[in-house]
Amino acid sequence: SVIWVGKAHATVRPELTDDEAGWPVRILKDAIADGVPYKDMLITAEHCMFFKGKLVPVRMLVNGVSIFYDKSITSYDYYHVETEQHSVITADGMLTESYLDTG
Repeated sequence: SVIWVGKAHATVRPELTDDEAGWPVRILKDAIADGVPYKDMLITAEHCMFFKGKLVPVRMLVNGVSIFYDKSITSYDYYHVETEQHSVITADGMLTESYLDTG
């Protein structure tokens, strides 16, 4: 069950490398499969998606075409959903991880 929902703000630091600068990653609708995701989504680069039994940081999925750093966005809010145990949840039709509080 959900135990916490949080909001954070990010400001991109364009002088850093793409994967460290804080650009959000845009995953276009249908980038993974038909209806996956079912709409365009924006995710932080370190957030993990669940594929074939493994959590994969979204930065490792960037292909520059259907999954890319969206450099039109330089400041944004994002949200966390924490569950009792680190879990796989669904967002926009994709399997993703819940927030993991590492202290």
